[in-house]
Amino acid sequence: MAAITYPPLPVGILSADTAYDYDFYRERLADLALLEMSVAIRIFRAPLLAVPAGGQRRGGFFSVPSVNTGLAVRDVLEGRPGFPALRLRWSPHRDTCHVVEWGAVPPEWDDAARGRFYGYRQDAIAAFLTSSTPSASYSAAQPELRCGCAAVEEEPYPERTTMCQHDPPCPSAEASDREAAKAVSQALVQGWTVLCTGVVSFDDTGELLPDGRIIAPHRAIIATGVAA
Repeated sequence: MAAITYPPLPVGILSADTAYDYDFYRERLADLALLEMSVAIRIFRAPLLAVPAGGQRRGGFFSVPSVNTGLAVRDVLEGRPGFPALRLRWSPHRDTCHVVEWGAVPPEWDDAARGRFYGYRQDAIAAFLTSSTPSASYSAAQPELRCGCAAVEEEPYPERTTMCQHDPPCPSAEASDREAAKAVSQALVQGWTVLCTGVVSFDDTGELLPDGRIIAPHRAIIATGVAA
């Protein structure tokens, strides 16, 4: 099967109050001053809010449908106050492919802890915990997950690393020869390739592993010169 290629993706930055979910955050954030540093990111004509870390809010994330989109979102947020440690990783949810995260690493599988981590008011957290259902709790507890998809049962993150269906199987994401896995999609202009194991391989030989770890570029340097 030939790898799928994607054209460059334009991502726009707008003022925070133009985001479709601006009122959602305004009604729930404990520190409304964070909205002054927030930005609306427009993808496919739908501006959604990216809220920076600060004060009680220790981090955030923005859901994206593809690596191509994630890299574009990461680039527009790079260097902005309140968006430290930007990283692209597989999403733990089935209703979106990737997330761009910033700040500290969020707690897992505890809606109350996640609500506090994202800086929501205690009454907003309590209201959610009272009204949520088990099948939707993990997705609904994270207002950042604003991709427009319905909440579905969550999938444990490690399972995303076992996607290769080839026989014999390709080298795993943990193997030293992981780059030998087959490509499933490519963006030639941006210079990245997604392998069937979930590894994102870049043209400079850097890699993004399914668990979010980054492998620095490791292209061999060939010495050249004239013998004396």
